[in-house]
Amino acid sequence: PQMPGHLAQIMTAIVVMQSCSDLDGTTITADDALYKTLYNYDEPDDLRYADIDDGDTLTVREYLYAMMLTSSCEASLILANQFGDGSIDAFVTKMNDTAAEIGCTATTFTNPTGLCDNRQQTTARDMLTITNYALSLDWFATATSFTPKTANPMNHPDASAWNWTQANSMALEDSSYYYEGAKGIKTGNLSKSGRSIITEATQDENTYLVIAMNAPFEDS
Repeated sequence: PQMPGHLAQIMTAIVVMQSCSDLDGTTITADDALYKTLYNYDEPDDLRYADIDDGDTLTVREYLYAMMLTSSCEASLILANQFGDGSIDAFVTKMNDTAAEIGCTATTFTNPTGLCDNRQQTTARDMLTITNYALSLDWFATATSFTPKTANPMNHPDASAWNWTQANSMALEDSSYYYEGAKGIKTGNLSKSGRSIITEATQDENTYLVIAMNAPFEDS
C-alpha cells in the first residue's frame, strides 16, 4: 500500500464524469473559500495550482483539464464540492464507493486532491483498475496542453497566456525526456511518499500502461 498522491485525482475525475451529464454546458464559479486553507498546508511543495482565481467561471470540462494536466488542487476541491452537493466528505464517499464497485480491494480515499494523508492508501494494481476504468469512459484527458476558452477578462486579461501543460515530461516534444508515443496519464509527487506516475505508450501497435509509485526524488 502507498499514498497515491495526485494519482487520486483520476478517481476524482471518474466521479465527476459519472455525475455530470453535460461537461461543456455545466459551469461553476470558483470560490476561494473552498481552497484558501491550502495556503497554510504543511508541505507547500506538494501543492499544485492552475491559476484559478476567485470569481473565475469555468466549465466542468475545463476544470477537469486543469486537474488532470496540472494536478490543480483548486480544481479538484471545486469539482468535489459541486458534485458532493456542497460536501467534500460526501464526494469522498462516492470515490470510495466507486472504487469498491469496480473491483479495488486495497484502496481508501480521504480527499479528492491527493494531498498527504496516511489513511489515503492504494496499490499499483488498484490504480491499474482505476485507470483502465477511466480510459473506458467517453472523456478522459490524455491531451498534452489545454487553454480554457471561457472568458474571464477581469482575472486573466491575456487569455492566451492561461495555458495548462501536462506534467509528464515524456509526453512533451520539447523535453529532453520526450518518449515518442507516450501519453499522460497522471503524475503525483508528495514529499512524504516520493514520485508517482501513470503513463501509457504505444509502439509497434502494442500499448503499455506503466504505474510507478513511491519512487525517490533523487537517485544517485
